[in-house]
Amino acid sequence: MLGVDVKGISDLTGARGANIIRGTRFRVFFTTITVKGRGSDVRSMKTAALKTLGCKLNQYETEALREALEAAGYAVVDFADDADLYVINTCTVTARSDYKSRQLVRSALKRNPDARLVVTGCAAHLDPERFAAEGDRITVVDNEDKPRVLELLGEGGPAGDVSYFRDKTRFFLKVQEGCDHDCAYCRVVLARGAARSREAAEVVGEVARAVDSGVKEIVLTGVNVGGYGVDLGGPGLGALVEEIVKLPGDFRVRLSSVDPSDLDDILIELVAGHSRVCPHVHLPLQSGDDGVLAAMRRRYNVAEYKTVCERLLELNGSAAVGGDVMAGLPGEDDAAFENTLALVEEIPFAYLHVFPYSPRPGTDAAAMPNQVMPEVRTERAAVLRAAAARKKEAFTARNVGTTRETLIEEAVDKETGHHVGITDNYLHLLVRDAAGRENTFADLVVAEGEGRLYGTEPEG
Repeated sequence: MLGVDVKGISDLTGARGANIIRGTRFRVFFTTITVKGRGSDVRSMKTAALKTLGCKLNQYETEALREALEAAGYAVVDFADDADLYVINTCTVTARSDYKSRQLVRSALKRNPDARLVVTGCAAHLDPERFAAEGDRITVVDNEDKPRVLELLGEGGPAGDVSYFRDKTRFFLKVQEGCDHDCAYCRVVLARGAARSREAAEVVGEVARAVDSGVKEIVLTGVNVGGYGVDLGGPGLGALVEEIVKLPGDFRVRLSSVDPSDLDDILIELVAGHSRVCPHVHLPLQSGDDGVLAAMRRRYNVAEYKTVCERLLELNGSAAVGGDVMAGLPGEDDAAFENTLALVEEIPFAYLHVFPYSPRPGTDAAAMPNQVMPEVRTERAAVLRAAAARKKEAFTARNVGTTRETLIEEAVDKETGHHVGITDNYLHLLVRDAAGRENTFADLVVAEGEGRLYGTEPEG
């Protein structure tokens, strides 16, 4: 084992003023592993392991850090393995996310008593002192400085765009970050700052590189994807998608979460009818009660949400509409909850993510009167999850027997050994005898069997 002195940075201050490393010095310990390169090249490398919690945006940023680490001479290993450097990209969307983030830090500290840890992401950004207190081998890096992890450690330059697309099937592409909304319950906006969109040419260029490398599905992601372009004073998300689908190549585009108020006519028509855009959109609902939506400071009411869903499904009845629902915001009484449940039953959702409300420090909702008791939140969430299961079952039943464009992934189902395929409208199928067909599109018939969904070849 080797030791090298590295000077700390005297003042690592991000745009939000976080300052965790103050003139420290520490020793970098690293073991070596032997890696065979092309021909007979052999080299010794430091090892790094990365772990991501939370959103697709975090996944994109972790992948960029992975590339930077490899460029700096690290061999990236599994997070469960011993490593010289652990990078943990945290999430703070719920109290549970904070807890999982701290548990990952503690497990990494125990796994290798000589390893360094870099803790970044939204939970670390908002509560740096708490993470720094976990141990003196920890470096906390805020979100603004996340691309500069290696630079701050004195080992390399900043992370750039993703250029090596290790998963040739699906790629989560960041089009923007930050959010200008002011939802009463949300802590993420405190961690991510104001909305900042990437220039359209930059995004389109990254899509082109991904497609050229063999990626088949581009998933557009960000903190507030639907608000893309507003800060640039130019065309919005719909115009960006229109430019992307003009690119040559065999690929499709999928939208991630889009605020209902941002799903305009251009986007609805693209999602409903363009051959290269997946008929699937995730529309956060949060509540089916106008009073609760107003307290949340959401930018739509129940009637507007229903109208967006109806317009999309009128154009394409097989499109998948997903959503998020929160149970137990302060002030949500029994009548408000019943309104939410009734709306969930009315709209033909393909799936729903259900969360009990979690008071987040620094948010207005945490200080609201009429807090709902935790056990009531849990009970309401359970009722909504049962309704969500029925909606998913009904959506699946409507699709059985239909033929869907399916992207066969490299991933293999552990239980059956069959490959996994994802349809354009976001059904996950098992595909038998798919070896050699990975990362290709196939028109498959959705079928049921042994409690699972399968993709089968059309007859004839």
